[in-house]
Amino acid sequence: MQIPLCKHFGRAALFIAAFSGFGSTYVSAQAQHHCDDTLSGRDTISNDSSSRICDNLGVGIFEACEVPVVSPSDAPSQPLEFFPSPMATPEPMASAPPTPLQSAPMQPATPSGGGFGDLNLISGSSPGESFAAALAPGTYMDSAPVGNMFRTRFDAAYGNPLPDRAEFFYAQCGILSAQARGPNQIETNVDYQELTPYLETALTNKFSFFIETPMRFINPDVNDNTSGMGDLNTGFKRALYACNGQFLTAQFRIYAPTGDADRGLGTGHASLEPGLLYLGQWSDRLAIQSEFRVWVPLSDAQVTGRGNFAGTVLRYGLGGGYDLLNLDTRCQRRRLTGTFETVAWTITDGLALDGNSQAADQVIDVSGDTIVNLKTGLRYTSGRNSLAGSYGFAVSNERWYSDIMRFEYRYAF
Repeated sequence: MQIPLCKHFGRAALFIAAFSGFGSTYVSAQAQHHCDDTLSGRDTISNDSSSRICDNLGVGIFEACEVPVVSPSDAPSQPLEFFPSPMATPEPMASAPPTPLQSAPMQPATPSGGGFGDLNLISGSSPGESFAAALAPGTYMDSAPVGNMFRTRFDAAYGNPLPDRAEFFYAQCGILSAQARGPNQIETNVDYQELTPYLETALTNKFSFFIETPMRFINPDVNDNTSGMGDLNTGFKRALYACNGQFLTAQFRIYAPTGDADRGLGTGHASLEPGLLYLGQWSDRLAIQSEFRVWVPLSDAQVTGRGNFAGTVLRYGLGGGYDLLNLDTRCQRRRLTGTFETVAWTITDGLALDGNSQAADQVIDVSGDTIVNLKTGLRYTSGRNSLAGSYGFAVSNERWYSDIMRFEYRYAF
């Protein structure tokens, strides 16, 4: 007779029955009944011999087939023997307890409301959306995470009454000494625009290089309008701490005097700027960032009896972003974020020429001047791409500009 049986179990059961002398056809029939029940979903763990045989053979997934099986009614009165010498009947095989299936613990899913995701910022990888999510939301303070990024900014600023202050924006006007490298006439006000591409490349998950090449367009009240390349800067970032949505990074910039100082496109000297950057995810929607940087000019533009025209400038800021709209999907991060920043500069020493002064001596000491700006805006992030627009204004009497508008595009790769 032909009945369904497990291919591998049926052959093994017949083999055991034939060569051990105890398995006769009755055992095969009982095992057949057990496996048929298993295939039909009716079987549970039992204590009968067929259950033990299936357990010992490791039966778990069955494959039905057609094999000849002798029914119990046709079984001979004596066990089948294939060897002339009698063989001892073996002891029944001990049934090993079934090993329970172990499943790996499920990892909790990252909530869609926030977080920076699982960052993989090693050079040669594609951090993509995770890195884009981790970038600082603000547009004025530098971003603490180390990674691969292209960024471009466009600034339009208005109302700088002392453009050569401490030689931070451009060089000393060239009327006091041969060392002065700036425009020929003392300026009363400068408006300007800058287009600044930036490229950062991570060599490891903790170390990256970057370069920034600004193009400047200036509109002075006294001197001629002009445009051209500004002072290039390059440097590196070294992650000091990056864990659980918290980033602390050391940064070092070197400014090269590539802009024409006599046209107001640069400072005419090299500068160094070490800094410390922070970014942290404080809640599902709120990210906080801050920075502290020290701009050190390598200049010797002396004014007789007054000291060095250029001076060290401390820069520090605090701000962040709050997700106003969360459109995240399982495949892509999409956020609309409100940004807020307070950025300040304190000039430790240096001079400036005040073209608005009626005094005979227009050289003024700017040591201790503190400039404070407030910035606010919106950022839209979609996957690897991010667009931002912001507006800033001075809240102190001293200023680099009265108003500034900035537009930024970033791409993480």
